[in-house]
Amino acid sequence: MLRRIGRILYAIYSPFFGLQFLINTAILSAAALITTLFVSGDAGHHVGWLWSRLNIFMTGARVSVRGLEHIERGRPYVLMAYHQSQYDIFEVYGWVPIQFRWVIKHTMRKVPLLGYTLEKMGHIYVDRGNSDRAAVSLANAAARIRAGTSVFFFPEGTRSPDGRLGEFKSGGFRVAQAAGVPILPVTLNGGRKIWRRGSWQLLPGKLEVIVHAPIPIPPGEEREVRQQLIQQVRAAIESDLRVD
Repeated sequence: MLRRIGRILYAIYSPFFGLQFLINTAILSAAALITTLFVSGDAGHHVGWLWSRLNIFMTGARVSVRGLEHIERGRPYVLMAYHQSQYDIFEVYGWVPIQFRWVIKHTMRKVPLLGYTLEKMGHIYVDRGNSDRAAVSLANAAARIRAGTSVFFFPEGTRSPDGRLGEFKSGGFRVAQAAGVPILPVTLNGGRKIWRRGSWQLLPGKLEVIVHAPIPIPPGEEREVRQQLIQQVRAAIESDLRVD
């Protein structure tokens, strides 16, 4: 009975959350842009942290974190996580204490204000439908990592439609090989249950962020090494994955 009442209350609240989400995203995108232009992209990242924490708070979700001891402060990584919900972005921005830049699909560039802000902050747009442009974007990502900035990929390239781990694209692994930095796998649980793809209906729940041990780039033939890395990262993420 209590669970049913809770779901009804969340159903009533969901449209209000959607409205405040759009409003706070617009306001904090402007704040991130101003902070980035007048201070730095790193400072703009902290606005993203605030945005994530605010929206998690507004839905009443609880977050637990494990594995932060695997992060070596000041060292760049290629971060990779399974993508199941909008909440993945909140979890990573708000609870993984690393300055990083997203590698995101180029269509996000068209979102008013937010798209321009992300570009100015140094996030990297990739046009997966144009191999030449994608190659340039990935080369820029590798250069950014070599300069000391971590980069974040969702290796599947899109949100999972059914909660199961899909095929990993090779782009993030190519970047890690080109930059010569370890891959940091991250498992994210619970987001799909709270906020499902294509819906504004919220449900109560708990979120988990699990940071796994970094995976170094081994020596060897490039393609063979890449396949080995894909298998290792997939196994690490899958080891703590819950399909809701």
